[in-house]
Amino acid sequence: MNIITSLMVALSTCTTVSDSVAVTPYMQYVDSADYYISRSRWVDAERSLVAALRSEPANQGNLLLLSNLGTVRTQLGNYTGAIEAFDIGLSRAPRSTVLLINRALAQIGLNNIDGALNDLSFALQCDSELPRALETRGLIYLNRRDFEAALADFTLLHEINPDNTAALAGIAQCQAAQGNYKEAISHIREIMKRESDEFYHFLLTLYLIENNQPLDATDAIRNALTQFPQSGRLYLLRAVLHKQNYQLSEAEAALKLAHKYNVDPELEQQLMPTRSGSH
Repeated sequence: MNIITSLMVALSTCTTVSDSVAVTPYMQYVDSADYYISRSRWVDAERSLVAALRSEPANQGNLLLLSNLGTVRTQLGNYTGAIEAFDIGLSRAPRSTVLLINRALAQIGLNNIDGALNDLSFALQCDSELPRALETRGLIYLNRRDFEAALADFTLLHEINPDNTAALAGIAQCQAAQGNYKEAISHIREIMKRESDEFYHFLLTLYLIENNQPLDATDAIRNALTQFPQSGRLYLLRAVLHKQNYQLSEAEAALKLAHKYNVDPELEQQLMPTRSGSH
């Protein structure tokens, strides 16, 4: 992240020739933070950023440092500390969409979903075409089963960037939630022409099952497990297919593999609700 150091130099208030070549403690701390961030050494990066802020609290470049400090603390799981850094930054630049989006992510870490939604919505008032804000807000709406709002965000994201697979996946999940499996399957297949991801294989197979296409679903799960042989949720879908075909011993064997590969118990209850959930 050499751009940090470059911005610090550009924003420095020093104007004399001798000052311009001097290496101040502030710049040393910034350089160290740059080094540590590039190597994901978050504890060291936090220490260096705090030291820089304390050494020159009035420096014009501190807004960037506060943003980075919040992000570093988010990486450390210190969401409260991250929000404190973002709060200070937003007190100086209340319409900073970068700070608003990053604070929203920290709010999600604290499970303050309403706060995150407020930050994302305000960021989108400042700039209605922010990909990260649209994607994150769309996922919140999707999780809350507000499918119309989620679909609006994912559709706009897709219009902004047709190659954004997260947008297509979001649209597909909204469509499937509303029972439109045919369109959802089409979108997932379109994504899989560009990238092969375990999650997309899971969605494709699930939607094929829900759309009463067991043969296609069987082919899909076979292909998926060839690429992702340690996916608990893929084995769970295989168990579902076997159970639908009354192949009970095969279903039990697939379910044992799902448990071996740490399938989510909540997902198991959703897809095989007759089971007690005990492994």
